Amino acid sequence: MQGRIENIIYSHGFGFIRSSGGRKVFFHRADLLGLAFHRLREGQIVEFYLPWKSGEDIPHAVVVRPPLTQLSPRQRTLSPRTTARDSGV
Repeated sequence: MQGRIENIIYSHGFGFIRSSGGRKVFFHRADLLGLAFHRLREGQIVEFYLPWKSGEDIPHAVVVRPPLTQLSPRQRTLSPRTTARDSGV
């Protein structure tokens, strides 16, 4: 899925994404891949995954990353652990 960063609470390490379908989605700094939390900006476009869980008022995004078009070929082939370490997350 794709969306835009809507709100960031830097002091608590989390924020919210507005999905392209208009849904509000929670994310935590630990969910970032290839992004540094302190460099996120409201309005920034990101891609994310939503694990299926019923009954959530606000779903929790996992693997929040820049759109693939913004990643270098090297970043596309790295494992999530390597990419997160290289990005300073």
